[in-house]
Amino acid sequence: MGFEEFIDEITGYLEDIKASYMPYGSHTLGVVLEGEQLIQLLQAMLPDKIDKETSKLLLKEVILNNLTAEEAQFKIFGNTTPEITEYLELAVDYNQRIIESKNEITSILNALEGAYITPGPRGDPIKNPEALPTRRNPYTFDPRTIPTKVGWETGKKLVDKFLEEYLEKYGEYPENRICIMGL
Repeated sequence: MGFEEFIDEITGYLEDIKASYMPYGSHTLGVVLEGEQLIQLLQAMLPDKIDKETSKLLLKEVILNNLTAEEAQFKIFGNTTPEITEYLELAVDYNQRIIESKNEITSILNALEGAYITPGPRGDPIKNPEALPTRRNPYTFDPRTIPTKVGWETGKKLVDKFLEEYLEKYGEYPENRICIMGL
């Protein structure tokens, strides 16, 4: 096996491991994690800006003991920083979304009665915290996520190259221009 094949194989393997992160198994409808399990879920959802032990201490104070971000920092460090405050406020937002997920069964019953269910993106909350709360009517395609910056820049380059070649070949720009974005 060559180096390129090895890289492809190991990349696929690592992506599979990353995609399978489920510390407490599959989700149970209408049940939200609490205590230590909730703290670990929040740590998995949050960016890795703080070491795990410090993060755990801060999250316990904010989420389990209901301290503000500033109070928790003062208790543990004796001061505050904007970065950690932002981190903890994001954790509070994620926690609120998790709490709102308790209404999953009610949403399903409402859907069965033909009631409107607020739409929202689907997916693993660890990879996509916007998927919370889970009580919503999930959609698989989120038009806000495309085009990506790289896709946009690539498309611009392709169109510019096409127009340049067309102008060179015909001495004028095309009369009609259309771009169809493929997924």
